[in-house]
Amino acid sequence: MRFAFDSVSNNDRDRRWKTPRLTRQGSEESRNRKGHTFLENRKKIPPPTIFKKEIVRLSGLPENFSEKDLLYYGCYEKKNPKMISLLKELTNGRFQNGAIARIKCRDFWSRGEAPTFAEYAKVWLLARDNYSLDQHPEAAFLTDRAKGTADENWKKLRRLKAGGVRTILDRIISS
Repeated sequence: MRFAFDSVSNNDRDRRWKTPRLTRQGSEESRNRKGHTFLENRKKIPPPTIFKKEIVRLSGLPENFSEKDLLYYGCYEKKNPKMISLLKELTNGRFQNGAIARIKCRDFWSRGEAPTFAEYAKVWLLARDNYSLDQHPEAAFLTDRAKGTADENWKKLRRLKAGGVRTILDRIISS
């Protein structure tokens, strides 16, 4: 299994370290995403996201929390029944734990904010109706699955696409 990394700054000296985050395609996916960014924009690839130490709690969710508590980086636990129950309550039973739920969390954290559970639930409700996984290349599998193109050969298809991108990048670099 491969790991992607989020850079986190969360100590008194503001040193940075990396926390593992599982990814379905590992470094190949990263290269593809970076290649697409370069080809589409002809700009430098942006630096990694570094979350502010004030919004990071790697100890996980506290035992008791409410809609007024902050949802810190490190506290979103997709299998925590209390958290899911609270979010379902705040969204009138509509909350679904999926890619969009985690993408919306990362949007807050990337801006240096830790939302309350109530704020997060409101944003999730808006996103549910107005958001598309097509906006995020990291959600490629879910997007392909929704379109009906993700079958048992999905990884092979993605590798072929990655090879094509690498060929194009090699031509650009060598010219």
